Amino acid sequence: QDEDAKTVCILIFFAAAYPFKESFVDPIFLNNGNIFVGIAPEFGASVTRFACWRDGTWTNIFRQWEGTLSTVSMFLMDPWPGRIPGLLIPTENGEVKIEHPIDPKTGLHGIGRHFPWEVIETSDYAARLRLNFRSGDRGFTYLSDFTSTVLYSIEGTTLDVFLTIENTGKNRMPASSGSHPFINKRATEPLVQFRAAGWFPPDTTRLVPAGIGEDLPLELNRETPGPMGDAWDQALFGWKPPATLIWEAEDLTLKFDVGPTDTASRCLQLWSGFGKQVFALEQQTAPADAARVLQRGETRSGLVWLNPGEALTTHHKFRVGRAR
Repeated sequence: QDEDAKTVCILIFFAAAYPFKESFVDPIFLNNGNIFVGIAPEFGASVTRFACWRDGTWTNIFRQWEGTLSTVSMFLMDPWPGRIPGLLIPTENGEVKIEHPIDPKTGLHGIGRHFPWEVIETSDYAARLRLNFRSGDRGFTYLSDFTSTVLYSIEGTTLDVFLTIENTGKNRMPASSGSHPFINKRATEPLVQFRAAGWFPPDTTRLVPAGIGEDLPLELNRETPGPMGDAWDQALFGWKPPATLIWEAEDLTLKFDVGPTDTASRCLQLWSGFGKQVFALEQQTAPADAARVLQRGETRSGLVWLNPGEALTTHHKFRVGRAR
């Protein structure tokens, strides 16, 4: 009877702490009463829910998870975002072919999201997870071994995401990273506001930068809030954080920012969803195929080469606010 009573108490506590009724329960969740964040260690330490408390109810800002990697609310992109055509990375000693069994043509959005991550520590308001990758694990190869560590923390209406990629192998390796949220399309189209120096015109057949960067064209300028656009998949460089989404009719804003020590996240990828019910603003340190962009002489690519023992750290911030 004591055990039964204990079980009932646990279930009552869990029901009070976990306010959602869907079939797929977030494996780890952070909840401060203002925002709720779910995390799935088995799916690349991805975010499985990002919701805010508004007007007496929880409102999902990112899409609702359906229990699979392809339906997470946000995933991390490490050690590269976007695509690497042919999985060929140019180096000072020629091209190196890497292996990516999930996407053997382009390795879309890196390696980390395809592995389970170890949970290091959790609390009501923070969770730290880690991936120790060894080249060859599960058929994936890279130029060096690496360790990725992520810290999720919440305060007020802000989610902070600290991601570190450390070269733990014996060879130099290119490193870039990013956050890829899936933002729900709502009843009204949002306005978007940001500042950026330029863009990388895309190779529309391979969906990577076609050459070096150019000044930002008028149709992509959003220093004054304007519509998101319905067919965007553009990489911007020289991003001057923050970027903000504004839903005037719903009195809702979502601000994308970086922490004061993050000087690397200056690439902003705009993806309009192309008819899907989600879209994205992706904070990145470099665009897709960044090693080839750098090889062309484009010093604004944002790519870094890490020697053994060196690390790349970013700090992304997502803040929910009011439009009025």
